[in-house]
Amino acid sequence: MQEFHRADLGRQIAQILVTQTETGSVLRGILEWVGSLFPADCCLMVVRDPQTQSLQTQIWQPASPNHPFLPEELATLQGVNWLEILDGANLVAIADPQRAWQEVLGVDAGAGVSVGRVLAITTRFQGEINGAIIVMRGCFRVALEERKRASAGMARLENLEQSQGSYWSSMEMMNLTALSEQVAIAFNQVLQTQTVGPLEQQVRQKEKYQTLIHELTIAIHRGADIERILQMAIHSLAETLQVDRGRILLLKYADPLFKPRFPQSNRIAASRDGDSEQPLDSAASRLPKAKVTIVSDSIPHPHQDLKSLTHLKEGQSSAATGDRSFWLSECYWCQQAFLAAPNSLAIGDRRSLLSLNPDIGTSPIFSPETMPALLTFPLVGITSAGSGPGKVLGFLVLEHSAPRQWQVEELRLVELVAAQLSTAILHSQTMQQVQALVEERTAQLQRSLDVQAKLYEKTRQQIDQLRQLNHLKDEFLATLSHELNTPLTSMKVAIQMLRQPGITPDRQTRYLDILESEWRRESNLVRDLLKLQEYESNQATIHVQNLDLKLVLNDIANSFQDKFEEKGLNLSLELPKRAPKGIGKKIFKLNTDAESFERILHELLTNAGKYSDPGTTVYLRASHHIDLQQNQVIVTLTNTGAGISPEDLPHVFEKFRRGQGVTQQAIGGTGLGLALVKCLVQHLNGSITVSSQPIKNSTAWETCFTLTLPQLADSSLA
Repeated sequence: MQEFHRADLGRQIAQILVTQTETGSVLRGILEWVGSLFPADCCLMVVRDPQTQSLQTQIWQPASPNHPFLPEELATLQGVNWLEILDGANLVAIADPQRAWQEVLGVDAGAGVSVGRVLAITTRFQGEINGAIIVMRGCFRVALEERKRASAGMARLENLEQSQGSYWSSMEMMNLTALSEQVAIAFNQVLQTQTVGPLEQQVRQKEKYQTLIHELTIAIHRGADIERILQMAIHSLAETLQVDRGRILLLKYADPLFKPRFPQSNRIAASRDGDSEQPLDSAASRLPKAKVTIVSDSIPHPHQDLKSLTHLKEGQSSAATGDRSFWLSECYWCQQAFLAAPNSLAIGDRRSLLSLNPDIGTSPIFSPETMPALLTFPLVGITSAGSGPGKVLGFLVLEHSAPRQWQVEELRLVELVAAQLSTAILHSQTMQQVQALVEERTAQLQRSLDVQAKLYEKTRQQIDQLRQLNHLKDEFLATLSHELNTPLTSMKVAIQMLRQPGITPDRQTRYLDILESEWRRESNLVRDLLKLQEYESNQATIHVQNLDLKLVLNDIANSFQDKFEEKGLNLSLELPKRAPKGIGKKIFKLNTDAESFERILHELLTNAGKYSDPGTTVYLRASHHIDLQQNQVIVTLTNTGAGISPEDLPHVFEKFRRGQGVTQQAIGGTGLGLALVKCLVQHLNGSITVSSQPIKNSTAWETCFTLTLPQLADSSLA
């Protein structure tokens, strides 16, 4: 064997430390390397932690079908306290097989294995033993017959030992000593890694906790949707804590004014004692009637055992798995979580509790047999100081498929997440209430604006009506003044002329006729005004008579015949020749007020005579309309003349309203005739309409008034 150089050994050790990441891999790599440096049948390494005095033993033998040790024998070698055997010695070289059997394996333990020679050395770092290296050579398995011979004299074993050599050379001892210095450094590195590893793991776990809180805080501050926040929080929390299932449940109270009564205790302390069931006084009275609803559900690491519980994909919410809601009174675990609030309910293994209480009722969403570990944290709404405990909004639930002792750090993390989720839920509910209030106020404002708009429009219309009425009043006063002053002026002139001396009898007669005519005109105007006032105030009475329309219409037509002839007009009266079926000999009868009916026809004929062109014919037609619902008389009066413009047509029946150009044409009248007709027709429960259309290929217009009157009973009163 050549002498080992410390620099080469150091580089080789460093290479192993760099290429291997786990401490077990580092030790195995060094052990295999040592076995290759020393042609040996078996090599062992022992690492001791100076602080805890714990030992780690690694063993190696060449990979061959005829290796000397079986697995159980390797376990025996690993169980040997090599540091106690070495007893602090720097280097031990055993060349006597018998001694090796007795000091290393013991007589009984080594009965089936031959340990020829042992070379061992303790490793020291900074003067303190931190391990050992043991190299074995001359180890081989003996058959049963040879074992019997070995116990009688060991002749064959001695021959085998002589063939392999009986002593450790000084070079091998020097090389092992040089190797131990480098291995001691490697052992120290392994121990430091093992010490730092858990700390690094804790640091990484803390970083995960901080990342979770940070991401949740950012999502809340950015105003993300509450459903997204809840789903992100429960999935990240379940993934960080390495639990098999996470859920968020929300409560909807039947009584929104329910006031909770929570026991005052330390939250974390109560959480750690959650495995034992605590008796709760008046528990039933503290349970509200509330609906529990699953709003978020996450399985971050689904595996075969959980397939029967859910159809979730990784990280997704179970929106369609099973019943999403149940009553609080139906689930024992939710009841206990509610009664424990504001403390958490942490149970390491629920199966023991179920074995003692097999009749516990629970929601199907919980499966204690498959998920024995349970951690439930209440989501409690924070209230102002002195206003009492907050209201339980829901629960954050974590479950695991194996019994689990919930750690304080885990509980603190869940507490922080629950606090943030409670704030987010309260904020969301508040925003929803504010939004609903804003929408309600907006709707009320819109309704108010609509009402104001309608009132404004109504006011505008009323103002327009008032303006129109004021205009009509001015027109009425102007027309009335004209109609009153004109005859008075004529009468005054006639009186002055009569007072002149020496007036002749003819002139006196003429002036008296003027006085009489103007008086009659003034009297008719006053009479018509009084009549209109009487009808408009509904003070007039109806005297129903059974009129023979044929006689009445003939009399009226005859009375106007001479007047029309003087103006060059013709009057044509058209009456039905036969009585309608079902009325027998009672042809063309009308039950109505005779005076009002005759006055209507008189005014219509007078109006037609004023506005008809000379040489035209005025048609007065009458018909009888009878059916199952009505018995009416329809009278139409048609004339040809200047007609009524579309602008004046809606105002024909208004008082003192005369068509355009009437004054310029010097057509006499007060503008009360058609207004009086309208009142009389309404007084008789009838209707009247007017139409005026231009005649084709002519400048004249055809104007038609249509009067419809019902049959009145004798007892009818206006």
